[in-house]
Amino acid sequence: MTAKILEPPSNAQALVRTGAFRLLLAQGDAVSVKDLVAATGIRREKLAVHLQALDRAGRIRRDQSGRVVGSAGLSVTRDRHEIELDGRGFWTWCAYDILGIFGVLEASGRALSPSPEGRTIETSSGLSEVGR
Repeated sequence: MTAKILEPPSNAQALVRTGAFRLLLAQGDAVSVKDLVAATGIRREKLAVHLQALDRAGRIRRDQSGRVVGSAGLSVTRDRHEIELDGRGFWTWCAYDILGIFGVLEASGRALSPSPEGRTIETSSGLSEVGR
């Protein structure tokens, strides 16, 4: 299992992950297999195989009905790390994802993340403030 996690995703898996990220960001809600088929052009049967592999490797997260709720660190389900982009709320899998998402999207916004000391770290427009 560890070896699979460390393997880089295939080109098709990268396409699925990128498509899921973009749809999560655009829709602000879980992404259906139907939407991913339309976004990626990958047949439903092949897409199911890629989704299963990405889920097993921890590169996407799905809900109980199989819809994608997280991809590349961005999530539409509540988690410890909150991020606000263009006034819309999302969550991230870890604090590093906050910085990566802000950077890759060249976005401004606000993020809240718990500190190891139990305080809240707030980042807004690139400025950091510890302990509210």
